[in-house]
Order: sequence, then C-alpha cells, then structure tokens
Amino acid sequence: MATKPGITYNQFGGSLGGPIRTNRIFFFGAYEGYREARGRRLEATVPTKFFRDQMVAAVPSYALSLQFLPLPNQPGNATANTGLFVGAATDYREDNHIDLKSDFKISSNSNLALTFTRGRPFQNATSITTVVNPDWTSPLQAKNSRGTVSFVIGGSTWTSESRYGPIGVIPIV
Repeated sequence: MATKPGITYNQFGGSLGGPIRTNRIFFFGAYEGYREARGRRLEATVPTKFFRDQMVAAVPSYALSLQFLPLPNQPGNATANTGLFVGAATDYREDNHIDLKSDFKISSNSNLALTFTRGRPFQNATSITTVVNPDWTSPLQAKNSRGTVSFVIGGSTWTSESRYGPIGVIPIV
C-alpha cells in the first residue's frame, strides 16, 4: 500500500487596536504568520550511466553538468539513453506579515494617518539536483516594507487628501 506524503500547515496571528488618547489618537496592529512543510514525489527522466559514459567520452566537459543529476533508480534497459529516477522531497514555506496603522485627529475637520506594512515570505523548494547534494536547495526569500502618510482635511461640501508613500515595494536587506 502506498502512503501519502505528509503535510503540516500552521497559521497563526493576532491583532490589537484601540485609542491611545480618547477621540484623538488611535492605533491598530496585526500580525499573521504561517508555516508549511509538504512531502511530495520527486520524479525525473535522467541520463543512464551507459549514456553518460558515451557523452563524457565524446565531450569531456559534459561531466561537469552531469554531476548534478542523479542516476536512474527504477528498473530499465541498461543500454537505454534515459531512465527514471523517483524519490521523495520536502518543500517548506513560511511567511511573517505585519500591518500597523495609527490615526491622529488634528482638528474637527482634519486627520493624519500613518501606515506600515512588512512581509517576509520564504520558500525552499526541493529539486532533482538536491538528491545529489542536499545543500543545493533553491530558496526564495522576498523582503518588502511599505509605509504611507495620508493627510485629510474637509469642509461641509469638500474633501482634500494628500498622500505620500512609495509606488512599489522598498526592499529591506
């Protein structure tokens, strides 16, 4: 009986907000995170030992590239060019995300708002080359932060808003 690869997914977070000074200054903050680990079948058609030997004999520099691929591990023709490799892999993903906001009531008809958002997604995906060397994973890490300032003033028949903030994402190293 075949077994299914395991999966673990955890999502968590929280938020907090309220007045700092009643009817004048407010704040809100939220955090969300998740962790995911997932097993999966890793399958690839790879050159056989027979074909690799022929390739390296014809062009010795091919040996450098071929060292990154595993040999077939499923039954097949010994003199075939390719064979099947089957293995197990674990992929891992996580994210940490935070949002902060504060509002300041400056007067009865004007308001100032400050916002900040930060995300740190990470993914480590296993590929066929990690079978040969587990240190050759392909991690993806993105770091982004964004802040904005907004000033709103209005009267009984009009409203004006000025905003300042980045157009895109500010990478934080």
